[in-house]
Amino acid sequence: MNLRQAMSRFQNTIYARAVRHGLTLAIPFLIMGSFALLLTNFPLGVYQDFIRTWMNGAASAILETLYQISLGSLALVLTVTISISYGHLTETDQLFLYPIVAVCSYLAFCGGIENQSDYIFNAEWVFTAMVITLLSCVLFHKILKLGHRFERLHTTGADYLFNISIQCLIPVILVSLFFAVTGYVLRVAWDSSNITNFGSYLFLKLFDKISGNLFGILLYVVMTHLLWFMGIHGTNTLEAVSRHLFEQNVEINQSLVLAGHIPTEIFSKTFLDTFVFIGGCGTALSFVLALYIASKQSHNRKMSFVALPSALFNISEIAVFGFPIIFNLTMLIPFIL
Repeated sequence: MNLRQAMSRFQNTIYARAVRHGLTLAIPFLIMGSFALLLTNFPLGVYQDFIRTWMNGAASAILETLYQISLGSLALVLTVTISISYGHLTETDQLFLYPIVAVCSYLAFCGGIENQSDYIFNAEWVFTAMVITLLSCVLFHKILKLGHRFERLHTTGADYLFNISIQCLIPVILVSLFFAVTGYVLRVAWDSSNITNFGSYLFLKLFDKISGNLFGILLYVVMTHLLWFMGIHGTNTLEAVSRHLFEQNVEINQSLVLAGHIPTEIFSKTFLDTFVFIGGCGTALSFVLALYIASKQSHNRKMSFVALPSALFNISEIAVFGFPIIFNLTMLIPFIL
């Protein structure tokens, strides 16, 4: 089996379809959060003065709220949308329970919300949340399939939802207990609460001995776009890595500027956001422009028309998820290069 056949087979699995459909469902929230962030930080002095002073900062507070409930809670949004997609694809009567099971499993794995040093629903937790969501949905579905013997717990003539709840009682308890125990064991074994966000933890370990030199920056950019290709917001997921690589360079540049000297460190988060990730990620901006100018298919031109304004402000979700670029092997090499 060659790579193309393997990718084609993977694209048709329920896991890849659930992720792809879940990301598509999340587009309205991604766009809302992106534009809320854009409007909050739009670099125009008069505008900034207005949103800070209008009704004692009401505009700024509202935009911040919109950001926090969308991009600021991206892990929660994707947990819900991916689990709904998985439940829909399994065509079960328990569709509406999948997002509840997924959210509860994720909370159980993280040890609950209380006493969290970090907000477990922000974008830095997306990789972890997506993995736990898929695992919890798979476990829930498999236990349900084995649970036909629990049908004797049903009450003849009882309400339909009551029977569904009784049938799901043991699967819900088992799945939640499994993730609660797994998260607890990991935290105790590693003696660290950071291990719970294993996505960020593993990426930090990968970059632990790598500095913010050219090799480190190239590896960071490639990893960012590989994550994007798999439907994971790369820059947000690697936020802890970017702090590890760039904080020292930013501090050096700030010290030099304050001393009246020219900054010497080229590689910084600002440099990447301004020049490397222009258009959002990968070839998104060029891709949208090419569709807009040369595509002969009307639906592609319509998509590019919708995606172009946001891509100009580094918001590329419409193009990446709409075309789609994610899981599209034809786009893998040009997207990363």
